[in-house]
Parts: sequence; structure tokens; C-alpha cells
Amino acid sequence: MTIRKGYLVHGLPEGLWRDVLDFYLNRAESFNVRFPNDEELGCGKSDFLSLDGIKVSPWPGMKEAIEVFGLLTPESRKLFVSNRLWDFELLVGTETLLHVSDFIVRMVFATSEELRELEEIGIDTGRWVPVDLNVSHPPVIPFSDQEVAQLREILQEELRELGERNNEA
Repeated sequence: MTIRKGYLVHGLPEGLWRDVLDFYLNRAESFNVRFPNDEELGCGKSDFLSLDGIKVSPWPGMKEAIEVFGLLTPESRKLFVSNRLWDFELLVGTETLLHVSDFIVRMVFATSEELRELEEIGIDTGRWVPVDLNVSHPPVIPFSDQEVAQLREILQEELRELGERNNEA
């Protein structure tokens, strides 16, 4: 089993980011691209929907959004380079190699060998931020209606007092 570690990639000049994208486009076998029902965020949607052999399904992450899954082919690889995509993943088998969301939140899931290869082509991976994806999160406990009302009263009182202090000054 290949051990991949997650890294948040930020501050990378666009030219070097293209090198990282090309690196993983050449290793990945398939892709998931998510398109919201929004013209600005849906750049490339019609191009991906015109590909042969894709699967389209609703994406539960956003109302009226779709997810397009397909195998990477020369044609689909070109679309990743020629479109500014809002949210996508490149995969090998079931493993994510690269995930971009909100255009600029870039996550790489790399092996130590891939990190070495990226360094060899001039990518400074030492500045990437390691992300521990196995951190357990505390359970979310929702506030009761009574607790929300109490918080609202406290905030309103604090804001009233702050306004009075500002008027005195």
C-alpha cells in the first residue's frame, strides 16, 4: 500500500503550480470535477459534459451542483489546463492525488518518492504545509433555542454598551 501524506500548497507562483498540475495529470487515471449551478463558478462545464464516457451525478456538497467523473484521456487532460476549474480531484484508483477547491485551495496527496521527483523539477515542497487528515474532530453539539436566545441577549447588551461608550468618547 502506498502511503500518501496531505499537503496544503499555497504561495506557489502560477507557473510552478502548472508544473505540479502537469505532474499529477500524468500520473492520475481519472477525475472528478464539480460544477455548481452558477455561470461564473461553472467554467468548463460544457467542455467536460461533452466528453465521451463520463458519468454525471448530483453533488451533495451544494444544492443544484453536479459532479462529473471520467477517465483521463488526452482530451480531458487538455481541459484541466485550459479551464479555470472551481473544484476538482485527480485520482489513481480510489486515491486522491490532487484536490483543488474554491479555485485556489490546493491539496496534494504525495508519496515521499513523488516529493523527491517534484523537488528534482524545481518545486520547493519544503514550503508546503503538512495536513494531518486523521485528526479526530469533536462532536458538534447544536445550541438549543433557549441557548441561542441567551446568546442573542448577551450580544445585544454588549453591543448596546459598546455603542454607549463610543457616544461618550
